[in-house]
Amino acid sequence: MKYFPLVFTGNYCKGSVFHDGKKDITSELVTSIDKILQDVPDFYFGRIDAKVPSIDDLKKGKDIRIIEINGLGAEAIHIWDPKTSLLEAYKTQIKHYGAAFRIGADNRKRGWKPSSLLTMLRAWLRHRHLLSAYPMSD
Repeated sequence: MKYFPLVFTGNYCKGSVFHDGKKDITSELVTSIDKILQDVPDFYFGRIDAKVPSIDDLKKGKDIRIIEINGLGAEAIHIWDPKTSLLEAYKTQIKHYGAAFRIGADNRKRGWKPSSLLTMLRAWLRHRHLLSAYPMSD
């Protein structure tokens, strides 16, 4: 078995390679992830970054360690798979934007108020400030 050292974060522009892992999705994995995300209030759509000891554990939904939860604005990482065509990447993004707008519309019908431009600007500035505290990826 070959071992590869990992950096703090995977980054496409720093040489990370992302692969489409749809073939590894099982009902056990879906059930396990669904159970984990039930504890995240108002999580309707997003992506998780996780570590597992092996692909077999991943498929069984066992020993999953969540590293990061990315919400509605997260892009699908599989679009960076070298085998993914540009057209497929665009179709995926359009599908995700459609889901985002439907979720937003449903939430507004339930009484949620959209954030003001000033609130979003403050959140973005806070995010930029927090990014400066993250370790650099090698």
